[in-house]
Order: sequence, then C-alpha cells, then structure tokens
Amino acid sequence: MKFSHIACCSLLVLLPPACEAQTTTAMNQIVKNGMSVNWQIEGGHVRVVVTAPTSGWIAIGFNTTDELAGTNLIMGCVAEGKAVLSDRYIVAPGDHRSVKELGGAPVARLLSGSEEIASTRIEFLLPLRASDRWHHNLQAGNTYTLLLAFSQEDDFAHHSMMRTSTAITL
Repeated sequence: MKFSHIACCSLLVLLPPACEAQTTTAMNQIVKNGMSVNWQIEGGHVRVVVTAPTSGWIAIGFNTTDELAGTNLIMGCVAEGKAVLSDRYIVAPGDHRSVKELGGAPVARLLSGSEEIASTRIEFLLPLRASDRWHHNLQAGNTYTLLLAFSQEDDFAHHSMMRTSTAITL
C-alpha cells in the first residue's frame, strides 16, 4: 500500500498541472523560392527563423493585406561576422524605412544570426501586440501576408534579387 501511494504521489509531482496555460506552439514552416521560414508562438511573441541561399540580407514582412505598403519588414544580415537586425516599415513600394526613423520604437529582437558560404540564417522574436502604427497585432490562428525577400548585398538599401509573398496562418 505504501509503495503504490508513494509511486502515485511521485507521478503527480512530475506531471504538469492540468490548468497550466500552454504558451508555446509547435514550430511551423514554409519554404518558397529558396527561403525557409520557421515560426512558433512563444508567450507574447512569435519566434522566427529565416534562412536564404545568399550571403546578403534576408527579409520577411507581415501585413494584414496583400499590399507592400503597410508591411512591417524585418531585415537581417551578417556583416563582418556580426548579425544585424532592422525593424522597418514599407511606406510605399520601393520605400522602406526603419521604424525608429519614422518615430516608432523597434521591437524585433535579434536572437542569433549566422552566415555560411551561400546561406544566411537569422533568428528573432517579434511581439504579438503592436506597440505603434508601424507594427501589426499578430494572433495565433489568423492569416497574414508574409513577404519574403533576399539580396546579394548586406546593405539594406540594396535591391532584392528575389521577392515574393505568401499567405500564412500563425
């Protein structure tokens, strides 16, 4: 009797509480035109891992419409061995600016970045709740237009060599 009581109590200690809120979802993935985007919801953020077949910048953007204007664009590169991330906003096609330059606060947080001979990988966190008009409220289960792009150069002003978009559900 004591053994089964002890074993039962031990199992209860090891199991998570039934009412504990789950804050992490499974990793999702989309691959298009050589780019791979993996994402998952973690608490109040979406964790994003982007890879592309380039040694230049890579970018993804989130929008609630299929227009370029209004897209929150996150650009990253690895320059001189150091990962760089820029939280941007597309004002009009061909005109993207840093959120800071527009008067907002950058909220995308770089986690890591690496570059191999012909591949760049950037990982970052983006809050689900918008902090200003240059960001979008993001919610698990909702569909967004995802802009994908990359360049041969690290300079964020340099044109893309590939740009496409697709619909994703967070």
